[in-house]
Amino acid sequence: TKGWILRGQIPEHCPKMKSTESGKKELESELKSEKDRYSSLEKELDQLRKEKSGIEGKVSKLEDDIQQERNRMESAKATLEREIASLKRHSASDDPTSLKLQELSQKNNEIMSKLEEETRKYQQLVSKHEHLEEDHVMLKAQLESNKQKFQELDSLKNKLVQADNIEARLVKENTNLSRKLVEMQKKVAQLESNAENRTAGLELERDRLKSALEDKQREYEHLSSENEMNAYQVAQLRKDSEDLRSKLDDYERINKAQRTLSEHNSHL
Repeated sequence: TKGWILRGQIPEHCPKMKSTESGKKELESELKSEKDRYSSLEKELDQLRKEKSGIEGKVSKLEDDIQQERNRMESAKATLEREIASLKRHSASDDPTSLKLQELSQKNNEIMSKLEEETRKYQQLVSKHEHLEEDHVMLKAQLESNKQKFQELDSLKNKLVQADNIEARLVKENTNLSRKLVEMQKKVAQLESNAENRTAGLELERDRLKSALEDKQREYEHLSSENEMNAYQVAQLRKDSEDLRSKLDDYERINKAQRTLSEHNSHL
């Protein structure tokens, strides 16, 4: 009997080992996919960092340019105001000559042209700065998205650690199962060797167990048949009960209608 029990245990371990190998291959495939995704996210993160650094450099340089242009414009404006004031003083106190007036007028026109040019440059710089501000806003949005990707990376790292632990455990289990299988095969071989002297007894035991199994099978089929019959009877009883309930409801409605009609006739 012991020999038959051990014979039955070996097939139980074989599917488990196959399942372990299949799970390991599936895990390795998942690990490769997760690692590839992790590498892709890291490359995208590096690209975002480079873009952020470049835009920050542009913004810093633009702010310096704007400040320089602003200083130049203010200086030109102050110079223009002084020239205009000087022109007014000479016009009011002296007897201006035609040549002096022409020189001052030409100088005033040059200053106004320069001021207009500086104003135009300043407006261009302001427009450029606004565009860079828009780029900066877009970069902030990208950085926020990148923050979420960082969280995904952390989650992936945790999954990779868990996967490595699972892989190590599966390898250990596979090794243990292989060792147990070898031990069981040795035991079975030993039992089979000893069973040669007890073949008749084992066959009798097998026939007895087979007969008992057949008896249990017949008993099971009998009980299953009875169970199906009982289920049918329960369903029939439930149907009959529902029919009776429906008839009772109809009777109560008719009875109620008759009572109402009788009460109405009595009032008449």
